[in-house]
Amino acid sequence: MAWQQPIWVTSFQAAKDLSNYQFELVAITTACKVTNITCSAAPKVGIMQNNPTCGVEAGVMVIGISKVKAAGAFSTGQHLKPTATTTYGGGVIAATSATKGHSIGYALEASAQGGDIVTMLINGNITQV
Repeated sequence: MAWQQPIWVTSFQAAKDLSNYQFELVAITTACKVTNITCSAAPKVGIMQNNPTCGVEAGVMVIGISKVKAAGAFSTGQHLKPTATTTYGGGVIAATSATKGHSIGYALEASAQGGDIVTMLINGNITQV
């Protein structure tokens, strides 16, 4: 069962309706607002903690233990990175040397498939794997 332990949760204004993006990665816009990553190539800033509509405060966990939407199967302890697919656009997948990914943290729970809500450690340090 997924759990959370926030260390650093900050607030941004939602650039659009993000009520369906809880526990997904979000990106920061040039206007210093957050948006879903499927519509933005901007830097990923953290994991959405609530369900804000456009213009409403969006709670984003930057460092800590958070629930996150998986975009595929992975094992506990694996490095995780944002997915490049649109099916689970705000989700995470395993970052391996084969996928040439940048890790944003580690899986604290395994995922059996895309759409699972699992626990990850967001370490706040992008690491090339």
